[in-house]
Amino acid sequence: KSNDVAVQSNLSTIRTEAEIFYGGTGVNTYGTAGVTNACDVAGSLFVADATIKKAIDAATAANGAGTVTCNNSVTAYAVQAQLLADNTKFWCVDSTGNAKQVGTAMLAGATACLP
Repeated sequence: KSNDVAVQSNLSTIRTEAEIFYGGTGVNTYGTAGVTNACDVAGSLFVADATIKKAIDAATAANGAGTVTCNNSVTAYAVQAQLLADNTKFWCVDSTGNAKQVGTAMLAGATACLP
């Protein structure tokens, strides 16, 4: 469970930093759109912001072989990480303010947490 708490904490950091990025470096965008479930799209907030990049790396380390998924358009984003206590569950944060556990893996292109 402590790894799941670490995942949730790191994704919370991403949510906070994403809004700082949007209003600052991103100039009212979340950077270059990346809707392929990858967290390494050049120019996206997930790569362009060092704090977000570190939080993604930490969430990846915390959930071991689990999945961290990132999608963003210029005006929205979502990040989801697989949880360990129940690996059929995921923690998701997005630009609409969601921070919640979901039971569905994020689809490519999704920029909001799925139910």
